[in-house]
Amino acid sequence: MLELGCGSGRLARLLRAASRSYKGFDIAAGMVDVAPRRCGSAEGMRFFQGNGLSVPAEAQDRLYGLVFAVAVSRAT
Repeated sequence: MLELGCGSGRLARLLRAASRSYKGFDIAAGMVDVAPRRCGSAEGMRFFQGNGLSVPAEAQDRLYGLVFAVAVSRAT
């Protein structure tokens, strides 16, 4: 699963429980820094900072069965 606009990982644990692995990215580096701490010891999760226009290179290593986004808007 790939989550666009993962923020601080608010939904990451729930989404990870429904998939084999989870990767999330967000444009806000500070939020991405918080996400792993918020998710604790959950395995199979990775977070990346990206520009919001494309999937970060680190997350382009596979095809995703599900791409998830909620409340994502374009920065102006």
